Amino acid sequence: MRSGAGADVSEALAGCLRALGVGEQYLPVGFAERTALYRELLAERGGCWWYWTT
Repeated sequence: MRSGAGADVSEALAGCLRALGVGEQYLPVGFAERTALYRELLAERGGCWWYWTT
């Protein structure tokens, strides 16, 4: 984990997954697995977030 003002990207992604409703017991440990789950959840919701904000 990085020290200082920057956040660890994997931890930031974990925060996004938690916000999407993923429970701690289902949260992947590795960055690649977290990324895959994040993409899967977005696909299930019909697209990526930038489509919703434009």
